[in-house]
Amino acid sequence: MTGKIKRYTKAGEELSQSTLNEVVQSVADRLTARFPELTVHTERGPEGLPAPCFFVQLLKSEQARELNRRFKRTYSLDVQFYPPAERGRQAANEVAEQLYELFAVASADDGPSPGAEMRTEWKDDGTLHLYLTFTHFVWAPAGEAVKMRTLRQEEKVKHGD
Repeated sequence: MTGKIKRYTKAGEELSQSTLNEVVQSVADRLTARFPELTVHTERGPEGLPAPCFFVQLLKSEQARELNRRFKRTYSLDVQFYPPAERGRQAANEVAEQLYELFAVASADDGPSPGAEMRTEWKDDGTLHLYLTFTHFVWAPAGEAVKMRTLRQEEKVKHGD
């Protein structure tokens, strides 16, 4: 399997394509919908990030074969919140509560599932980090079934004396 792996239902109906960038973008879209007044970045610019804003980055992803064409995918992300200087820790605490609530439920579209593991951490530079993990299953497309060519069967009857 190379490139995109498509997600399928057990009946073989295609759901969506699943890529690492789409998971990051889905999280960024959920943040934008919840916090329309804040900018959400998925790439760092050379000049840094202006507070207040969010920065979303994928820390790691894993895929393990489950059964036949089924794979379990796990995505670990870091959602960073840069609070305004005048309300630093207080604003970060308020946002942390809202982030827990936002990622505790599944999105309405076909984005990531609810956050399986979430924890927050405050860094010395004043940023809030929400570490979250999403897990879902993907099914690889069914390939051509190997068909048996020709079966030739012979039988002989052995008579015992």
